[in-house]
Amino acid sequence: MLFTVMLLPTALSSTPEAPEASAFFYPAAISVLQDMAENCILLVRADTTGGRLSSVGMLLDAVGKWPEQYKIRAQRVLSFLEKQKRFQVTARPYEVEHKCAIDECKHAIGIAASLVGERPVLFAGGGCASCSRSILNDAQIVQVQEYPVSEFDQKRRAKRSIVIDDGQWSSDEFEKWVLAPVLRHAEILKLYDRLITRTADDAAEQEMRENYKRTLEWIIAVFARESTAPAKIVEIHGGVSTGIDRKRLQALEKNLSSFNDEVAAKSGIRPSIFLREETDRLRMPHGRYLITDKLGLLVERGFDLLWDDRTMRLAKKDPGKDKRRIRDVMLSLCPNPGSIETAVARVRELAVVR
Repeated sequence: MLFTVMLLPTALSSTPEAPEASAFFYPAAISVLQDMAENCILLVRADTTGGRLSSVGMLLDAVGKWPEQYKIRAQRVLSFLEKQKRFQVTARPYEVEHKCAIDECKHAIGIAASLVGERPVLFAGGGCASCSRSILNDAQIVQVQEYPVSEFDQKRRAKRSIVIDDGQWSSDEFEKWVLAPVLRHAEILKLYDRLITRTADDAAEQEMRENYKRTLEWIIAVFARESTAPAKIVEIHGGVSTGIDRKRLQALEKNLSSFNDEVAAKSGIRPSIFLREETDRLRMPHGRYLITDKLGLLVERGFDLLWDDRTMRLAKKDPGKDKRRIRDVMLSLCPNPGSIETAVARVRELAVVR
């Protein structure tokens, strides 16, 4: 659901000379940037100039030569991408490609060449497009004018939402197509589901139910394995009933602390679990969300995603050996994750279990 791309400045600076062609180019290029803001990560090198990533500065310089009515809109979208942390410095070593004549292209092609088996889609323009194709013959090179009919645009649009039937996917498939791309460049993972701790609060033993434990441990383990961030932070936000007595709250906190111990021992990451007191007037959002520092997803059924042992056995699968199947769920992009975080913050924080 999250795609890795590389955007060369030539993709935005190679504007056609013919008035008819340029009249199409500028709106098309802005549309490309807007689509990237929806569900793309832009991979760049680490160099900075004046406190800003050099790659970002070059892109801003490229659109700075556009006509005023297009330039301002393009600059806004690039600034939005920057604010949303969609420009990601590559975590892998690479060799500069000296066949390229342009300095930025030397680094970009070198980065792309280092990603064997997971080549990003590369946006280029002018002579850079054909040059890139000759060097990266197995990569997908896209020009602004080609984008509306490109295979990449079709794939990107198709993955804005995903509907999975009960048992259609295994946990491995879910990792490959959803979790790994979304978590690979994330530093912070926040899971919002009022029922994770609300059901524990309602239970006699004040303990998180097994179906939630299983899914949370799995997601955090994938985050620990896939994320390239040096430090990884996990927050889990759940609800508790208003007026919960102190004895029940202490029992719940004790059991959640034991859960954190188990997760930390398995993944190396110790979550922070935020207990928010829900009232008749103020509750956490009904929807359940997976939000990182770069993207937000609505997880329609919540974090009860994996088949339990009974369902596995009914399907003649061994819970101890076979990969768990995914329950029916719809996932879609959350266009404004900040509004969800703001709504949750309004609900009183009763306790934090670390």
